[in-house]
Amino acid sequence: MTLLPVSLTPTRYQSTTRKVITAAFTLLSFTYAGIASAYTIEDAPDWVQVTPSPAPIEQAKYRANDGVFYRLYDRQINAIDPQNRSSYKALEYELTNRAGVESRSTIEIHYDPNYESVVIHELGIIRKGKYLDRLTETSYEQLRTEGRLDELLYDGTTTLAAILKDVRVGDVIRHSYTIKGANPVYEDIVEYGVATQYYSAIGEVGFRIQVDANTNMFVRQQDLDNQANIKDQFSLSESVANGIRTYSWNSTDPKELKDVENEPVWTEFDPAFSISSVGDWDDIVAWSLPHYNKPNMQSEQVKQIAREIKAEHKSEAAYIGAALQWVQDEIRYFGVELGENSHNPSHPDETLARRFGDCKDKALLLIAILDELDVKAQPALVNTRERLRRSDYIYRLHAFNHVIVHVERNGESHWIDPTSSYQTGKLGDFHEPDYGYALVIDNDVSALSAMGSKRDLYKMTVRKQLTMTEASKTEGEYSIRTERAALSAESHRSRISNQGIDELSDSYLEYYRDIYGTIDRIEPMRFTEASRNRNFTFEHYGLKNVWHASGPEDPYFEVSTEEIQHYLKTPKAPEYRERAYYLGHGVKISENTKLYLPEIQEDGTYTETISNDYFDYALYIRQKSDEKSIVISHTFILKSMSVPREALLEFVADAKAANDMLSWNVAPNGLTWSDNSEENSEAAANVEAGLNPDVKDVAEQTQSHASSSQ
Repeated sequence: MTLLPVSLTPTRYQSTTRKVITAAFTLLSFTYAGIASAYTIEDAPDWVQVTPSPAPIEQAKYRANDGVFYRLYDRQINAIDPQNRSSYKALEYELTNRAGVESRSTIEIHYDPNYESVVIHELGIIRKGKYLDRLTETSYEQLRTEGRLDELLYDGTTTLAAILKDVRVGDVIRHSYTIKGANPVYEDIVEYGVATQYYSAIGEVGFRIQVDANTNMFVRQQDLDNQANIKDQFSLSESVANGIRTYSWNSTDPKELKDVENEPVWTEFDPAFSISSVGDWDDIVAWSLPHYNKPNMQSEQVKQIAREIKAEHKSEAAYIGAALQWVQDEIRYFGVELGENSHNPSHPDETLARRFGDCKDKALLLIAILDELDVKAQPALVNTRERLRRSDYIYRLHAFNHVIVHVERNGESHWIDPTSSYQTGKLGDFHEPDYGYALVIDNDVSALSAMGSKRDLYKMTVRKQLTMTEASKTEGEYSIRTERAALSAESHRSRISNQGIDELSDSYLEYYRDIYGTIDRIEPMRFTEASRNRNFTFEHYGLKNVWHASGPEDPYFEVSTEEIQHYLKTPKAPEYRERAYYLGHGVKISENTKLYLPEIQEDGTYTETISNDYFDYALYIRQKSDEKSIVISHTFILKSMSVPREALLEFVADAKAANDMLSWNVAPNGLTWSDNSEENSEAAANVEAGLNPDVKDVAEQTQSHASSSQ
């Protein structure tokens, strides 16, 4: 939870946030009849140290982002009494062009009226050195924005919008306000975090927090010892007077961050620090446990669901899969997170009665069903934005944004998410998420658990076959069988359900026409489900003109694998990059293309492998004159989510080498072979025997699978 106002949200998120807010205004905005009670106007409270207006900066217009240059951002917290805390904010920014005037002439103050109130202290315009007070003449509108409705979460978010009149290019807007109150679910816990670098240029930044001197506070830092990353040496002031402990930090002209291509999200807001009353993870466990220990969770409804699962399934692994699928399919995802409901789950009976719930509601219901099935399970807190992938994480209370379920079986941890969908099979078949670290809510837990699920794989096996006959010099039949498993199967199942097989088939055909030109269906695309969370897609096309040509005497058919290419993209200018490079979640992709070409005369085999800490790639080619066939096979395994900066050049070299082997132009008489076939014979035998074996014709596989399905 980085302390950034809406106007200082990192540049990469501004457009998305603005779109969500605009959409929410359109759908849900209204003005309350009791608008006078929505806010009050008062002087800044005595505990606030008001920062005067900074001196103008001559180069402001050249440093502005979208027509706005922030001269001051000041945040002050009074948490002496945590249950009656107040948060003061002062902002001053210069509007350098029309875009800035249009986007920042309305002040938006977001708060939750269930437990917060707004006090406005100052609102004015500095124009040519003169301060124009607009505090009382400005129109204030209270709007229900519900900015998280796109996440199917209703949290009561409200915006107090101050709509300024007569705003001009060159004006400096200054405003300050205090939000009083805090979510009662936090009780006496105090935790705030501060980023020390920003994606917007800022003249001055200030942070100050007051707590009771007798409260134990913990200051945690993230990457602040790396002096190459910050302009000035980090210094947090601490003082105690009159029973109050005060922490403060100020920075002049902090470093402006830039968007970095494919940067891992868990490094975006480095460096930063937090101030927290939470000692360690066991404190969060102790705080969370009462929320999940509901009385009488084994109601008759829960018992009936468990009885039905036991009647249909015969093993514990199957029980777990069936219970998960029941909660996913029967309880729709929707959250009403007003006040304490933001962290306090509903009782399973309540969730069953209304048939909807958010992540914590669905997790607790699944735990209740599993308990009735004699499967011990616990809630687990995770961070879906993948920020929780480091052991020195600086947050405790605000470390998590999602709840899943932890099950230990045969000494191995399993992580299952009842808010996912389109999962089938028993435990071990379906995809299990990996968010880095999780905090299991259980009496015996005092530390984070590394997730590292081996089932976090996107598995895909593609078999393609092109068949030409002696009689056909330009035409051929093209068949494709795609097997998907784990996350790939679930994603494709979702796409089929939402898009429909006909629309998906049309999009595939359009894609192939861009590559091959004149291609038509011989039969409709077929989609079938299989055991162990797998599914198959079968395609059968006719190619009118197989051959492309770079010249009249050089026809060829291009064999390429687009699925693997996606994961072998490389960063621009890697030698200058200062951050790690994000690759994606673990994947395993195999693609095998078999061509029957009547003019093939030569025999040969060729293999190549590339292996590093980030991916494994294997190429296998075999050409047989007696079969008039050539097989081109690729296997790719992504082993790491990111590449550290210091290893980028090695990764780029290997990725480019692998990319060079992903596409082959095959002539009518196949490939021409050099004398290295003998050198590769042993490696080819190993590949053929295990890593990526040659397979039956796609037509035979299709018939075999259809028979087994029946």
